[in-house]
Amino acid sequence: MWRDETQDKLNRYLSDADPQSVNFEESDDENKILVSLDPPEENAAELEAQSLEQARTNSLSELATWAKRSLEAGEVVVELSDAIKLLNEKATDQDLVAADFSGRMIQAASAGVAAVLARFGPPELVETHLNWAQVRLLGAISRERTPEESQFLVPESLMSFDPQTIAAGGIAAIVTRGFLTDLDETVAELVTHQLHAVGSATLKGFDWAQRPELAWRCLVAALDTYVFDTGYDWEADRKKRHPEKTNIKRLRNAVRFATGRGRSRGPILPPKPYRTRWVRSKKLYPPVVPVKLRARSIRNEDERPGSYGSDFPYELVNTLAKETGRLAAISTDGQAWKTLTDLEQRQYKGDLVGSYLDAVTHELVVSNRPPDDRFWKAWQPAADWVMSNLVPRVQNDEWQNLDNALRAAGFVGPYMTPMPPNWPHLEMLLPRIDSWVDATKQHASAAYAVLAICERMSPAQLEAWFVPWLIAYSQEHKSNASFWMYAGFSDKAAGLLATLEGRPDTIRAQIRKILSIMADAGSLSAREIHPRFASNRPS
Repeated sequence: MWRDETQDKLNRYLSDADPQSVNFEESDDENKILVSLDPPEENAAELEAQSLEQARTNSLSELATWAKRSLEAGEVVVELSDAIKLLNEKATDQDLVAADFSGRMIQAASAGVAAVLARFGPPELVETHLNWAQVRLLGAISRERTPEESQFLVPESLMSFDPQTIAAGGIAAIVTRGFLTDLDETVAELVTHQLHAVGSATLKGFDWAQRPELAWRCLVAALDTYVFDTGYDWEADRKKRHPEKTNIKRLRNAVRFATGRGRSRGPILPPKPYRTRWVRSKKLYPPVVPVKLRARSIRNEDERPGSYGSDFPYELVNTLAKETGRLAAISTDGQAWKTLTDLEQRQYKGDLVGSYLDAVTHELVVSNRPPDDRFWKAWQPAADWVMSNLVPRVQNDEWQNLDNALRAAGFVGPYMTPMPPNWPHLEMLLPRIDSWVDATKQHASAAYAVLAICERMSPAQLEAWFVPWLIAYSQEHKSNASFWMYAGFSDKAAGLLATLEGRPDTIRAQIRKILSIMADAGSLSAREIHPRFASNRPS
């Protein structure tokens, strides 16, 4: 049967192609036959050229992938000089204006290498290739989009390997690092761009330390673009044209402010979601009645004046929150975060403040310095607001019951703890975490989240902090199984307590009592570990 199937395949090869061009060879595997085709002589040169072009395109596509990953990771793996050399050898001027998919990938590679150079390149290397990078970055941001791309574009579009998005961060970096000073207007236009991805990439490319004034003004300008006057559906066309003019003027003023024209100020704040308006009633009594109306000024989803969209531009505004945190961590500005609470009042409670706190903490960790006054001035006011406003009053075992900002205020979030293992300054944060544990001890999800911090503690820190936390939990919840068995909390806690077997008898007695409570609640790990902490009987 195998022989018949193989013969059928061979006959098909011979019938589908010129028999003279089909070659059969023996394989190292006796059960296989290698079949190859020799192209016709008249097409050999064309096929070879296509093969070389495909290999060139593949190498440049790999270069675009490398650049994109380097920008996302914030570090460069391959030597920049080698990437620049490869791009110069493989790419042509015609590639930079091509409109097909291959041209777009090559343009992404060109913009990506230039952006990596602008953001992470040593000053002497950037100076050497400054004109080279400027031409590629400006060419990418001025690239005209094809009708196919424009047809599906909306402000929230996230396009893979988009040259304009990649180049935006490079332009911001090369300007804020001080290499070019005549492109401030371009940076301002990019940061207020209609596409959120372009504005977000521009903000990520800022070097806050070199030109903080420009960075701050661009951040304010980007925040200003979120306030968008939509008008009301029942208004006449003449009245609907007024919001359109207002929006154009507001965008123009935001660009002017970003380039240094106008006094320094904070961002424009959106109004409350609703307002009360008195209107004339059709009835005799009451002649005038109050009507609750949605606010007109709000960031609109489709950017069309006269229509109303309440979807929040979370992707872009989350980047703004992180960049605000970076700025606060550098400048010790403890008030910039307050704007975020006004922006997110509609749908998201504390997500933006959580991103702000996460960015401030990240700056502390990467700086390798201990928590100092500079850190606390930027971090503590926002964290205090979170603890005063976002701690749930109702006990709930669901993880979603804890807001992102609340987890960030305890150094256990927004999504995971930002504290790396073996971080040498953890001890200085434990008093603040202790107050967070006390404020959230009624929530099982908060107790489970703090285990991430406990896993990074030394035995002495576990004895000084973790054991008192468990005692507080036991006093709050007694032997409530729904608390102790939440997501395996008691099993993981018992594993951490097992490392304290050699501690003094007073500590062992406290741990023994905690393990008894967890064992009664159903923890098998607590039952197995409990005998290790049994007291020795007197002889």
